[in-house]
Amino acid sequence: MVLPGKKWLNTALIITGASSWYWIKYVYAYLVFGVERYNTIPFESRQWLISVSVVALCALLALVISSFKVKEAVQVLGLNRDIVTAILLAVCCTIPMYIGGWIYAEGNNDFGIVSAIEKAIWPGFTEELVFRGFVTGLLVRKAGWHFIPAVLLSAVAFAWGHLYQAADTGEAVIVFLVTSGAGIGFAIFYKMWGWNLWFPIFMHIFMNLSFAIFHIGDNVLLSGTANIFRGITILLAILASIFINYRNKKKQAFEPRTA
Repeated sequence: MVLPGKKWLNTALIITGASSWYWIKYVYAYLVFGVERYNTIPFESRQWLISVSVVALCALLALVISSFKVKEAVQVLGLNRDIVTAILLAVCCTIPMYIGGWIYAEGNNDFGIVSAIEKAIWPGFTEELVFRGFVTGLLVRKAGWHFIPAVLLSAVAFAWGHLYQAADTGEAVIVFLVTSGAGIGFAIFYKMWGWNLWFPIFMHIFMNLSFAIFHIGDNVLLSGTANIFRGITILLAILASIFINYRNKKKQAFEPRTA
Protein backbone atom coordinates (compact mmCIF):
# COMPACT_ATOMS: atom_id res chain seq x y z
CA MET A 1 0.00 0.00 0.00
CA VAL A 2 1.30 3.44 -1.00
CA LEU A 3 0.87 6.15 1.63
CA PRO A 4 -0.98 9.36 0.55
CA GLY A 5 2.13 11.52 0.94
CA LYS A 6 4.17 9.08 -1.11
CA LYS A 7 1.47 9.09 -3.79
CA TRP A 8 1.75 12.85 -4.18
CA LEU A 9 5.54 12.69 -4.33
CA ASN A 10 5.46 9.87 -6.88
CA THR A 11 2.93 11.80 -8.97
CA ALA A 12 5.19 14.87 -8.98
CA LEU A 13 8.22 12.78 -10.00
CA ILE A 14 6.29 11.03 -12.78
CA ILE A 15 4.92 14.26 -14.23
CA THR A 16 8.40 15.79 -14.05
CA GLY A 17 9.80 12.89 -16.06
CA ALA A 18 6.96 12.87 -18.57
CA SER A 19 7.10 16.62 -19.21
CA SER A 20 10.89 16.51 -19.63
CA TRP A 21 10.25 15.47 -23.23
CA TYR A 22 9.27 19.12 -23.77
CA TRP A 23 11.32 21.15 -21.27
CA ILE A 24 14.71 19.46 -21.24
CA LYS A 25 15.76 21.19 -24.47
CA TYR A 26 15.62 24.52 -22.62
CA VAL A 27 17.98 23.17 -19.97
CA TYR A 28 20.52 22.38 -22.67
CA ALA A 29 19.91 25.64 -24.56
CA TYR A 30 20.05 28.02 -21.60
CA LEU A 31 22.03 26.24 -18.89
CA VAL A 32 24.40 23.78 -20.57
CA PHE A 33 25.46 25.03 -24.01
CA GLY A 34 24.03 28.52 -24.33
CA VAL A 35 21.45 29.38 -26.98
CA GLU A 36 23.88 30.24 -29.80
CA ARG A 37 25.99 27.11 -29.39
CA TYR A 38 22.91 24.92 -28.92
CA ASN A 39 21.46 26.19 -32.23
CA THR A 40 24.64 25.21 -34.06
CA ILE A 41 24.18 21.56 -33.07
CA PRO A 42 22.59 19.59 -35.96
CA PHE A 43 18.87 19.01 -35.49
CA GLU A 44 19.20 15.21 -35.53
CA SER A 45 21.90 15.37 -32.84
CA ARG A 46 19.69 17.58 -30.68
CA GLN A 47 16.81 15.13 -31.04
CA TRP A 48 19.04 12.24 -29.96
CA LEU A 49 20.36 14.25 -27.02
CA ILE A 50 16.84 15.07 -25.86
CA SER A 51 15.40 11.57 -26.24
CA VAL A 52 18.36 9.84 -24.57
CA SER A 53 18.23 12.37 -21.72
CA VAL A 54 14.48 11.83 -21.23
CA VAL A 55 14.88 8.04 -21.12
CA ALA A 56 17.78 8.35 -18.67
CA LEU A 57 15.82 10.74 -16.44
CA CYS A 58 12.70 8.54 -16.43
CA ALA A 59 14.82 5.46 -15.65
CA LEU A 60 16.44 7.32 -12.76
CA LEU A 61 13.07 8.52 -11.43
CA ALA A 62 11.69 4.97 -11.70
CA LEU A 63 14.61 3.85 -9.54
CA VAL A 64 13.92 6.61 -7.03
CA ILE A 65 10.22 5.68 -6.88
CA SER A 66 11.23 2.02 -6.42
CA SER A 67 13.59 2.92 -3.54
CA PHE A 68 16.61 2.23 -5.80
CA LYS A 69 15.67 -1.41 -6.22
CA VAL A 70 16.60 -2.22 -9.83
CA LYS A 71 14.53 -5.40 -10.01
CA GLU A 72 11.43 -3.59 -8.75
CA ALA A 73 11.96 -0.70 -11.18
CA VAL A 74 12.24 -3.11 -14.11
CA GLN A 75 9.13 -4.94 -12.90
CA VAL A 76 7.01 -1.84 -12.38
CA LEU A 77 7.93 -0.58 -15.87
CA GLY A 78 6.65 -3.84 -17.35
CA LEU A 79 10.01 -4.98 -18.73
CA ASN A 80 10.25 -8.27 -16.82
CA ARG A 81 7.37 -9.96 -18.66
CA ASP A 82 7.23 -12.56 -21.46
CA ILE A 83 9.09 -11.03 -24.41
CA VAL A 84 8.88 -14.05 -26.77
CA THR A 85 5.07 -14.21 -26.94
CA ALA A 86 4.91 -10.43 -27.23
CA ILE A 87 7.23 -10.25 -30.23
CA LEU A 88 5.65 -13.24 -32.01
CA LEU A 89 2.10 -11.88 -31.71
CA ALA A 90 3.25 -8.35 -32.62
CA VAL A 91 4.78 -9.77 -35.82
CA CYS A 92 1.57 -11.64 -36.65
CA CYS A 93 -0.61 -8.59 -35.97
CA THR A 94 1.43 -6.23 -38.16
CA ILE A 95 1.79 -8.53 -41.19
CA PRO A 96 -1.23 -6.88 -42.93
CA MET A 97 0.57 -3.51 -42.95
CA TYR A 98 3.53 -5.03 -44.78
CA ILE A 99 1.27 -6.83 -47.24
CA GLY A 100 -0.59 -3.59 -47.92
CA GLY A 101 2.64 -1.64 -48.28
CA TRP A 102 4.10 -4.20 -50.67
CA ILE A 103 0.97 -4.22 -52.84
CA TYR A 104 -0.10 -0.58 -52.85
CA ALA A 105 2.82 1.60 -51.76
CA GLU A 106 6.19 2.57 -53.14
CA GLY A 107 9.37 1.27 -51.57
CA ASN A 108 11.57 3.80 -49.79
CA ASN A 109 14.95 3.89 -51.51
CA ASP A 110 16.47 5.69 -48.53
CA PHE A 111 15.54 2.91 -46.10
CA GLY A 112 18.41 1.25 -44.24
CA ILE A 113 19.53 0.26 -40.77
CA VAL A 114 20.00 3.89 -39.74
CA SER A 115 16.50 4.76 -40.92
CA ALA A 116 15.09 1.70 -39.12
CA ILE A 117 16.71 2.77 -35.85
CA GLU A 118 15.79 6.44 -36.13
CA LYS A 119 12.20 6.01 -37.36
CA ALA A 120 11.10 2.72 -35.81
CA ILE A 121 13.26 0.95 -33.23
CA TRP A 122 14.33 3.88 -31.06
CA PRO A 123 11.07 5.89 -31.07
CA GLY A 124 9.00 2.72 -30.63
CA PHE A 125 10.99 1.70 -27.57
CA THR A 126 11.43 5.12 -25.98
CA GLU A 127 7.87 6.39 -26.48
CA GLU A 128 6.35 3.21 -25.04
CA LEU A 129 8.82 3.20 -22.15
CA VAL A 130 8.11 6.84 -21.26
CA PHE A 131 4.41 7.30 -22.04
CA ARG A 132 3.08 3.83 -21.29
CA GLY A 133 5.57 2.17 -18.94
CA PHE A 134 6.64 5.23 -16.98
CA VAL A 135 3.61 7.53 -17.09
CA THR A 136 0.60 5.21 -17.29
CA GLY A 137 2.12 2.28 -15.42
CA LEU A 138 3.71 4.19 -12.57
CA LEU A 139 0.79 6.56 -12.08
CA VAL A 140 -1.49 3.56 -11.59
CA ARG A 141 0.89 1.20 -9.79
CA LYS A 142 2.99 3.62 -7.74
CA ALA A 143 0.94 6.82 -7.41
CA GLY A 144 -2.49 5.29 -6.85
CA TRP A 145 -4.19 6.84 -9.89
CA HIS A 146 -7.18 5.25 -11.54
CA PHE A 147 -6.39 3.77 -14.96
CA ILE A 148 -8.54 6.13 -17.08
CA PRO A 149 -7.08 9.50 -15.94
CA ALA A 150 -3.57 8.03 -16.11
CA VAL A 151 -4.20 6.87 -19.69
CA LEU A 152 -5.71 10.19 -20.74
CA LEU A 153 -2.77 12.16 -19.34
CA SER A 154 -0.20 9.97 -21.09
CA ALA A 155 -2.21 10.01 -24.34
CA VAL A 156 -2.38 13.82 -24.38
CA ALA A 157 1.36 14.10 -23.68
CA PHE A 158 2.07 11.53 -26.40
CA ALA A 159 -0.15 13.27 -28.97
CA TRP A 160 1.27 16.71 -28.21
CA GLY A 161 4.70 15.52 -29.36
CA HIS A 162 3.34 14.60 -32.81
CA LEU A 163 1.71 17.92 -33.71
CA TYR A 164 4.81 18.95 -35.70
CA GLN A 165 3.54 16.60 -38.44
CA ALA A 166 0.54 18.85 -39.14
CA ALA A 167 0.59 21.48 -41.86
CA ASP A 168 -2.31 23.55 -40.53
CA THR A 169 -4.74 23.82 -37.62
CA GLY A 170 -7.31 21.44 -39.08
CA GLU A 171 -4.72 18.78 -39.72
CA ALA A 172 -3.26 19.36 -36.24
CA VAL A 173 -6.62 18.50 -34.70
CA ILE A 174 -6.82 15.27 -36.68
CA VAL A 175 -3.21 14.35 -35.90
CA PHE A 176 -3.88 15.00 -32.21
CA LEU A 177 -7.00 12.81 -32.22
CA VAL A 178 -5.28 9.97 -34.09
CA THR A 179 -2.13 9.93 -31.96
CA SER A 180 -3.99 10.35 -28.68
CA GLY A 181 -6.23 7.47 -29.75
CA ALA A 182 -3.13 5.41 -30.50
CA GLY A 183 -1.75 6.30 -27.08
CA ILE A 184 -4.95 5.14 -25.41
CA GLY A 185 -4.91 1.93 -27.44
CA PHE A 186 -1.30 1.09 -26.57
CA ALA A 187 -2.02 1.75 -22.90
CA ILE A 188 -5.02 -0.60 -22.98
CA PHE A 189 -2.85 -3.28 -24.61
CA TYR A 190 -0.28 -2.73 -21.87
CA LYS A 191 -2.90 -3.29 -19.17
CA MET A 192 -4.58 -6.23 -20.91
CA TRP A 193 -1.25 -7.99 -21.24
CA GLY A 194 -0.84 -7.87 -17.46
CA TRP A 195 1.48 -4.85 -17.51
CA ASN A 196 3.70 -6.44 -20.16
CA LEU A 197 5.27 -3.48 -21.96
CA TRP A 198 6.91 -5.61 -24.64
CA PHE A 199 3.76 -6.06 -26.71
CA PRO A 200 3.05 -2.32 -27.19
CA ILE A 201 6.79 -1.76 -27.73
CA PHE A 202 7.00 -4.29 -30.57
CA MET A 203 3.64 -3.25 -32.03
CA HIS A 204 4.89 0.34 -32.12
CA ILE A 205 8.25 -0.66 -33.63
CA PHE A 206 6.83 -2.93 -36.34
CA MET A 207 4.10 -0.45 -37.30
CA ASN A 208 6.65 2.36 -37.57
CA LEU A 209 8.97 0.07 -39.51
CA SER A 210 6.31 -0.46 -42.16
CA PHE A 211 6.02 3.33 -42.51
CA ALA A 212 9.79 3.55 -42.94
CA ILE A 213 10.04 0.74 -45.51
CA PHE A 214 7.10 1.83 -47.65
CA HIS A 215 6.11 5.36 -48.58
CA ILE A 216 2.47 5.25 -47.45
CA GLY A 217 1.93 8.81 -46.22
CA ASP A 218 3.61 11.99 -45.07
CA ASN A 219 2.46 11.69 -41.44
CA VAL A 220 0.52 9.46 -39.04
CA LEU A 221 -2.71 10.03 -41.00
CA LEU A 222 -1.39 7.88 -43.90
CA SER A 223 -3.52 7.34 -47.02
CA GLY A 224 -6.96 5.77 -47.42
CA THR A 225 -5.71 2.36 -48.56
CA ALA A 226 -2.95 2.20 -45.97
CA ASN A 227 -5.45 2.93 -43.21
CA ILE A 228 -7.45 -0.17 -44.19
CA PHE A 229 -4.45 -2.38 -43.51
CA ARG A 230 -3.60 -0.42 -40.36
CA GLY A 231 -7.18 -1.03 -39.22
CA ILE A 232 -6.77 -4.78 -39.77
CA THR A 233 -3.55 -4.71 -37.74
CA ILE A 234 -5.28 -2.89 -34.89
CA LEU A 235 -8.16 -5.39 -34.96
CA LEU A 236 -5.71 -8.30 -34.77
CA ALA A 237 -3.90 -6.60 -31.88
CA ILE A 238 -7.21 -6.22 -30.03
CA LEU A 239 -8.04 -9.90 -30.56
CA ALA A 240 -4.54 -10.95 -29.45
CA SER A 241 -4.84 -8.81 -26.32
CA ILE A 242 -8.27 -10.24 -25.50
CA PHE A 243 -6.82 -13.74 -25.82
CA ILE A 244 -3.82 -12.94 -23.60
CA ASN A 245 -6.04 -11.23 -21.03
CA TYR A 246 -8.36 -14.26 -20.93
CA ARG A 247 -5.41 -16.65 -20.67
CA ASN A 248 -3.88 -14.67 -17.81
CA LYS A 249 -7.15 -14.54 -15.88
CA LYS A 250 -7.69 -18.27 -16.40
CA LYS A 251 -4.16 -18.97 -15.23
CA GLN A 252 -4.64 -16.82 -12.11
CA ALA A 253 -7.90 -18.61 -11.31
CA PHE A 254 -6.08 -21.94 -11.09
CA GLU A 255 -3.11 -20.65 -9.12
CA PRO A 256 -3.16 -21.65 -5.43
CA ARG A 257 -3.94 -18.77 -3.09
CA THR A 258 -1.45 -17.96 -0.37
CA ALA A 259 -2.58 -16.90 3.06
